[in-house]
Amino acid sequence: MKKYSQNHACYSTKIKDNFIILNTESGLYHELNDTGSAIWEIIKEKKCINDIVAMLIKNHMIDRETCNLDVTTFIEDCINKNIVIENRE
Repeated sequence: MKKYSQNHACYSTKIKDNFIILNTESGLYHELNDTGSAIWEIIKEKKCINDIVAMLIKNHMIDRETCNLDVTTFIEDCINKNIVIENRE
């Protein structure tokens, strides 16, 4: 099962409700919106897509289908930016 986590080469700080992330490998900064920030907090530890979706649905008013699509899109984008890594277990 694929699990995802923060890239340890990234440093983040929370400003108001959003995270700002510095990728020390690329030198690029990334700002996350509310949803991205919620996911970023969840993946401090390795989590699969289903676990992330379940946690978001529990804490936010969103349907499973929309949430699953948003999480998958976010994770894929973050992998491409090298701020999230895929872990195989």
